[in-house]
Amino acid sequence: MYGRMLKSFPLPALLILLAMLAGFFYGFTMICNEDPYRYWISCALILALLSFHTSRKDHRFCTMLLSRPYLLFVLEYLCITLPFAVIASVRHELIQGLLYFAIPFLIAVLPRNRSVSSQDIRPLRIKLPSLEAISFFRHYRITTVLVILSAVILSFASGLTPIIIYLFILFYAGTAYSQSENMTLLCIGELSAKRILSNKILKEILFWAKPVLPILLLYTVFNPETAYISAIPILLGPVIMATCISIKYAGFQPGKATPDTLSRAMVMLGFIIPVFLPISLIMSIIYYKRAIYNLNLYLDADYQ
Repeated sequence: MYGRMLKSFPLPALLILLAMLAGFFYGFTMICNEDPYRYWISCALILALLSFHTSRKDHRFCTMLLSRPYLLFVLEYLCITLPFAVIASVRHELIQGLLYFAIPFLIAVLPRNRSVSSQDIRPLRIKLPSLEAISFFRHYRITTVLVILSAVILSFASGLTPIIIYLFILFYAGTAYSQSENMTLLCIGELSAKRILSNKILKEILFWAKPVLPILLLYTVFNPETAYISAIPILLGPVIMATCISIKYAGFQPGKATPDTLSRAMVMLGFIIPVFLPISLIMSIIYYKRAIYNLNLYLDADYQ
């Protein structure tokens, strides 16, 4: 598909496009190359590919169709990591280059999560704060465990653990709160819209504070000179949770997927690119007020 798309471009336009992409990758790696942020891209790639691989829906189809589906997965993931490996090698950062090159091979051999419908639906051994969290853990339990273990094991590395935790919070909040539940579940307890939102936000923050704060404390012990980086997930993590929950209920329609995916992506961009952070913070407040207004429409209609 991508090959056909590229063939449709005239040769000069294709060369310009490839040059722009190469410039983007090189500039991006230059920005994230300095300590303590030099492993930012590596962590983001590992987390993104790991999450995709462990939940991909075509795994069984590829296994039935191909004798070696592992090679197909490796080639797919290499298309993403190879540009970063080449840039790192050109910059004489051979260790990072080898890391980028090895990521597809390491991820492709990992087991894949089965879909919820085919899983052995047993009670999870931890108390989760919401139905959204339960759904997320049933799909991404392997990813979650690997991310937490990685954050603990790499706590000695400067700047790495806070980045891993922060990216995972972004992934969790953006993924878990993308589906609207049945209206009956919201009416349990007969709470006001503001109380429903406050309870959901507070429960999520308290739940994730239990594993995150000890890990960040461990990182601070090993890296006192860069301990200030731990403030990023501590301060922005709760805001990200509140923002994603607010966006979900601002476009809430019972039993349907949240339609405002573009707005979610634009707001989340501000939590990745610092220059857009003030806009995201303002939009968080706006979406919180919209969520209360939208929920009140359904709650008032239900009680009448």
